[in-house]
Amino acid sequence: MNTKELLNHKKKCLIHNLPFQAADISGLSLKRTDNTLSIVIKYVDTSHRKTDLLHYINFLPNGKYSCTKNFLEYVGNSFQIYMACEQCRSVPIYKVNSIGETTFNNIMTKQHYYTFNLVAEPNGEYTGQLVSEEIKYNEKDTFYHMGVDLQTKAALCHVGCCAIATPFKDIVASTIKINAPQLNIEKIESLDQYIQKLKTYVLFS
Repeated sequence: MNTKELLNHKKKCLIHNLPFQAADISGLSLKRTDNTLSIVIKYVDTSHRKTDLLHYINFLPNGKYSCTKNFLEYVGNSFQIYMACEQCRSVPIYKVNSIGETTFNNIMTKQHYYTFNLVAEPNGEYTGQLVSEEIKYNEKDTFYHMGVDLQTKAALCHVGCCAIATPFKDIVASTIKINAPQLNIEKIESLDQYIQKLKTYVLFS
């Protein structure tokens, strides 16, 4: 997949109705211009007494990339990109051990993001692949979590109680886990649709 397809998998956050943007990676700044994604790193070159040198790689929608000399050697050639709105990026996006992971620490989280991988190949072209999409939301003392593998379309969902002062054992007892082998998340276009989808899963689980 090229950057045009990857960057436009989802245009807006279901929770905040704000446009998705590429989240900065630790030590790297990301910038989107139309359908091109640029990754930039700034560092101090003490050997030549120069400061604030910029090195970058541009992933282009035609499947090719361009970069400054030694960028791939210095930074690497593989990147996992997180797409989220401004509000969702204000909450730390933690790497999870598995898609759809729900923990006691994130049942109150409200966040929607998706991820994709980019790998710069030696021939000047790159490969791109969607990885996962995660939606975590809560309202009226209930949390609704969904994680989708964007390659297999398999989804793992959790619905349960998140009322304040609820004992941990009661939260665990109330939580319903649903495995959906085939979920077309592209058809979920609003927060209401998302909640209704999970309520339907719970009803028939």
